[in-house]
Amino acid sequence: MDIDHHRYVDQWLAHVRALAEEIGHRGPTTPEERRASEYCHEVLARLGLEPRIESFTSARSIFHQPLL
Repeated sequence: MDIDHHRYVDQWLAHVRALAEEIGHRGPTTPEERRASEYCHEVLARLGLEPRIESFTSARSIFHQPLL
């Protein structure tokens, strides 16, 4: 059985880029954290899984994006 590993590597790199570059830093309780959660939910649902996003109450984060 021949498996096209390059196809899978390209797919996973696309997910890494989406999370790391498009959505970017995502501290707790930030809009970016929500976007990342929704992105992962969509990807897993397309794979035929039944992901759930569970809400919870949390104190507002004092997270600040790293200064580079």
